[in-house]
Amino acid sequence: MLTSTKMAEGESTTFANLAVAYAQSNKKVLLIDTPPVLVVTDAQIVAAQCDGVIMVIDSGRVKNEAALKAKVSLELVKARMIGVIINNINRNSTDGYYYGERKEK
Repeated sequence: MLTSTKMAEGESTTFANLAVAYAQSNKKVLLIDTPPVLVVTDAQIVAAQCDGVIMVIDSGRVKNEAALKAKVSLELVKARMIGVIINNINRNSTDGYYYGERKEK
């Protein structure tokens, strides 16, 4: 796990520093968690520098329109979308499909 150091006034851990630390670690995969795409521009900046993006959507809180807007904002920076994770799916809903056993009512 790579972590940032405690930030001093006027200093920050940059994406370049993270990339150097990763390269020196001999790891195969680096997952970077960013703030939500529609809240700040950090996600788009980081996504543009990565090999791929996995968007995580909270189905209980994120509306379809917001998810599509986030996808478009990532496309604008030419981010490569490689997957989507959808959390908090209502398994009792009759919409869509799921894996696993359905809870009996």
